[in-house]
Amino acid sequence: MAKKHGPKPKSARIQTVRTWPKLKAQPRGPKYSGPISPLPDLSKLQQEVLDVTRVRPAPCTQLVVITPAHASGVRFLVEAYRSLQAQTLKDWAWIVLLNNGAVLPPTSPLRQDARVRIVQAPSELKTIGALKAAAIAESGDEPFIVELDCDDLLALRALELVLKTFVEGADFVYSDGAEFYLDAATGNVKSQREGIYPFGAAYGWSNYPVSAGANPLGVELIAMAAAPVTPHTMRLVDWAPNHVRAWRRSVYESVGGHNLTMQGADDHDLMVRMYLAGVQFVRIPVCLYYQRIHATNSQTVLNTAVRTETWNVYDRNIYALIDKFCADNQLLKVDLCSGPVGPQHKDMQAWDKLHGHELEGRWPAEDNSVGVIRANDGVEHLRDPIHTMNEAYRVLAPGGFFVISVPSTDGRGAWCDPTHVSFWNHLSFRYYCEPRFMHYVPVFTGHFQCAKLITWFPSEWHANNNVPYVEAHLIKRVKDDGLYGANMQEMR
Repeated sequence: MAKKHGPKPKSARIQTVRTWPKLKAQPRGPKYSGPISPLPDLSKLQQEVLDVTRVRPAPCTQLVVITPAHASGVRFLVEAYRSLQAQTLKDWAWIVLLNNGAVLPPTSPLRQDARVRIVQAPSELKTIGALKAAAIAESGDEPFIVELDCDDLLALRALELVLKTFVEGADFVYSDGAEFYLDAATGNVKSQREGIYPFGAAYGWSNYPVSAGANPLGVELIAMAAAPVTPHTMRLVDWAPNHVRAWRRSVYESVGGHNLTMQGADDHDLMVRMYLAGVQFVRIPVCLYYQRIHATNSQTVLNTAVRTETWNVYDRNIYALIDKFCADNQLLKVDLCSGPVGPQHKDMQAWDKLHGHELEGRWPAEDNSVGVIRANDGVEHLRDPIHTMNEAYRVLAPGGFFVISVPSTDGRGAWCDPTHVSFWNHLSFRYYCEPRFMHYVPVFTGHFQCAKLITWFPSEWHANNNVPYVEAHLIKRVKDDGLYGANMQEMR
C-alpha cells in the first residue's frame, strides 16, 4: 500500500514528485474511437449550489472523495463536480487523480475550488488498484473515504447521509443506485430498465422507481436495491456492494488497502478482505448514485479483466467465506467420504463408512443443521446419486454449500477405480439445479443453485493421464429465498 500523507497546508498545494511502486503494464482494452454523445442538461443541479468561486472554504476534516480520471473520462468531470457542488453537505474534499493521458483544461471550474485537489499520476501507475491507492495517499487525514467514478453523479444528499451513517457507527457504507445512458439517436437521457442482466428479478434483485423530480437527470430512473452483505453475495463482484461506496480510513489501512496489481475487480477484493476482517457494512436504502453507461465504461472496456479477477477473488476466498457462514450461524462442517485419511480440516466432521456411517441411508444429522459438505473424491463412492443429493439438501441449512470434486466420465479417472459406484460429469448437475431438467427427476426433492461449475485437470499428472475432474459448488435454495444469481448458470 502506498504511504499515507498528512494534510497539506493551502500554501503548499503544489504538485510534488512521488515514488510509487513499480508495476508491470497490464493489457488494456481497445481505445474508443466512436462518436461522443452530447452531455445532458444538468441545470437542476444548480439548486442549493455553493458559489465556490467567491467562497473558498477550508478543506474538509471528515469526508474525502477520490476520483481517478483517465483520458476518455475527463469530459465528464465537470458534471461530477456539479453533483458535488449541489450536495447538502458542503464540507468535503475531492482528490482527482489524472492518469493515462488525461488533461484538465486550465479554465476548468474544478481548478477554482479550494476543496478540489488535482493530481497528475506518475506514468508507471497503470492498474486501477494502484491508481485508487495513489488517490487515497494524496488525501489528508479525513477519516472517511468516498468513491466517485469520473463519469458518474451523486444524489443531492449522498454525502450527508453517508457521513450520518458513519457517525452512527458504520465501517463501510453503501447505497442503492441507478444506471442511465444517453440515447444515441436523440441525445436524451434514458434509464436502464428492469430485466437487464444482472439486475432483473429473475436474478434475485428488487427495484423501485426514482421519479424525475427526485434526481438531477430529470427522467424517471429505475433504482436497484443493493443486496445484503453475506458470504453468498460477496463471492462475486456482481452482487457485492456497488456505488455509492465509502469506508473508514482506519479500516482501509488495517486490511492493507487496495491490491496494487488489480485492474478490474480491485473493489471486490478490498470488500471481501474487509468483510472477512469483521468490518460492519451498512446499507443506506436510498438511491444515492447515478452510474453512466457508455462505450468507454471501465466495466465495458475492462470486462475481461473484471471477470477473470472476480473469479480469482472467489477462488482465494470462498472457503473463508463458507467458514464465516458456518460460524455466524453455528452450523456443522462435514467432510464426506474422507476415508482413512480423515477430514481435510480439524474442525470438520468425518462422515464415512470407515467411521460407521451408513451413507446409503439417512445421513447422521438433523435437517438444516449443516453449513458445508465437502466431498473431494467422495460422491462417486455412493451408489445412488439422487439419494446423495436428496440427503445433502436435507441436512444443509438454507444457503448451505455442497462442494464437490469428482472424476469426470470424460476421462479415465471415473472408470479406472473399481470402488467407484456412481458416475458424474459436467452435465450431471443440471438435474439438481435447473428446473427445466429437474422435472425429469421427480424423486429429487430439493433445488440447488450452481455457484461454480468447471471441468479441469488439477495437476500436470492428471492432464498427462487424461483424468479430468468436475468441481461443483452448489448452494441450497428454498422457495423465494432471494439468493442472487439463482437462475443464472455461473459456469466458466
